[in-house]
Amino acid sequence: MCWIQGFRPLLLALAWGCLFARSQSDPDEVSALSAFKKAIYEDPRSILSNWNAQDANPCGWLGVICAFPQNHVISINLPNSSLTGFLTPALGSLSYLQELVLNDNELLGPIPEEIGMLKSLTLLNLSSNQLSGPIPPAIGDLTSILKLDLHSNMLTGTIPSELGKLVSMVELRMDKNMLTGVIPGNNSSQNLSSEGKDTGLCQLSQLKDANFSFNMLVGEIPKCFRRLPRLSFEGNCFNDGDYLNHPAQKYEDLLKGVLKVSRQELEVACEDFSNIIGSSSDAVVYKGTMKAGPEIAVISLCILEDCWTSSVELYFQKEVADLARINHENIAKLLGYCNESNPFSRMLILEYASNGTLCEHLHCSTHHKLISIFILQLVDFERWKTILSKPGMNTGCVVNGGLFHSYIDSRQRRYMDVQANTFAFGVILLELISGRPAFCKERGCLVDWALQYLGDPQDTSKLVDPELKNVKPETLSVICNAVSLCLEHEPTKRPSMQIITAVLEAAIETLPAAVLKDTPLAWAELVVSTAS
Repeated sequence: MCWIQGFRPLLLALAWGCLFARSQSDPDEVSALSAFKKAIYEDPRSILSNWNAQDANPCGWLGVICAFPQNHVISINLPNSSLTGFLTPALGSLSYLQELVLNDNELLGPIPEEIGMLKSLTLLNLSSNQLSGPIPPAIGDLTSILKLDLHSNMLTGTIPSELGKLVSMVELRMDKNMLTGVIPGNNSSQNLSSEGKDTGLCQLSQLKDANFSFNMLVGEIPKCFRRLPRLSFEGNCFNDGDYLNHPAQKYEDLLKGVLKVSRQELEVACEDFSNIIGSSSDAVVYKGTMKAGPEIAVISLCILEDCWTSSVELYFQKEVADLARINHENIAKLLGYCNESNPFSRMLILEYASNGTLCEHLHCSTHHKLISIFILQLVDFERWKTILSKPGMNTGCVVNGGLFHSYIDSRQRRYMDVQANTFAFGVILLELISGRPAFCKERGCLVDWALQYLGDPQDTSKLVDPELKNVKPETLSVICNAVSLCLEHEPTKRPSMQIITAVLEAAIETLPAAVLKDTPLAWAELVVSTAS
């Protein structure tokens, strides 16, 4: 009988395996998981390779956990999986889901409000992605939630007061986003209770840990949160003197090896800052000459010291460090920076574009004394808005690096994220084939004009600059297809640049060493004219 006892664990395992194999999950749950996979357009580690939509039992899929015997999906756990894509609203169909853990990926776009339908959810971790847009008030319907972690994204808007309904929540993290407004709770003007009861997030009696640091929050910190450490609120614009925006640590290590230039030196180089060659609401651009010789362009940021929080300082220093590492012939080289407190100054020093800009080479028929217009795309330090430079005087050019991002920011209210960069690339392609600037007073917006022709293959030839010769219809069709993908109105439907470049490279052959003519038109001819 001993041998029977020895085989008993094996028999149990086989029986469990048979149960697993024969069981099927709710078709709606399988459909929701399939929709999740479909919304992920880059999976370099093949994490979702065994997610087979034809399989009626997803309980063996990587990262999926089910509850037996009903086989309902109760957990999706895919942290740090290098997944790029969007959160599908179909996740709201997983009504038995208790854990959704997708932190440290490259998830983009908004948090779907359908997430609020997951009444059984106890853990929601979407931290360290690139999620944007507001926090859906429907999150306040997750009445079983114990931990909500949304830190290190690009979430905007105010903190919904509906989160005060999550009375079982123990941990809340919203740090390192772009949240504005006040923390809803006692002391917040829109959340005062006439009965004197706790309001907003002050209703979270079980909350042990919360973090709101490095956002753009204002007003007073609710009294119920005064027990939390100062680090939970730093990097904001609160009124409270004890919680003003002084960094908890220094970040100078980021800038080791990057030249720091004094304001006095730049004042001399730029003729007392009188040589203004460009400006916007966010920055003023000066031209100057350093003592050592090189011509420079100095971008002085126009942000008040009162709103220059520690989070903004950290972003500034990170941007300086990142720009200093870039070494490309087509990008203005960062020479140094200025960081002083009296008077408050944050400046970037770059090589002056003495050989012209992309805009001028594409659209200016004559070269005259250059007005500095930067192709270099910089992120402003009120979080992810573009520093937009205005058109230079007398150039006849509209700024590429500023204009189409202005179009995105002001007309479509996009943030400088992956989708916006894809949109921008589509505008550049349009400029190349049409010979027209992204915007001009006489003709208006290039994108608006082009959209009427992109949808009909019979009309795409109307987009081509009349001066371009030997444009092959099949090549033009491929380029217009790529443009249409880039300009897709819904950002979540825009493919990655990897896909866009693959589409172009598959159909367009360029010479490895093309000798370009003096005319800027040759650049466009190289793109649209290919050998058979």
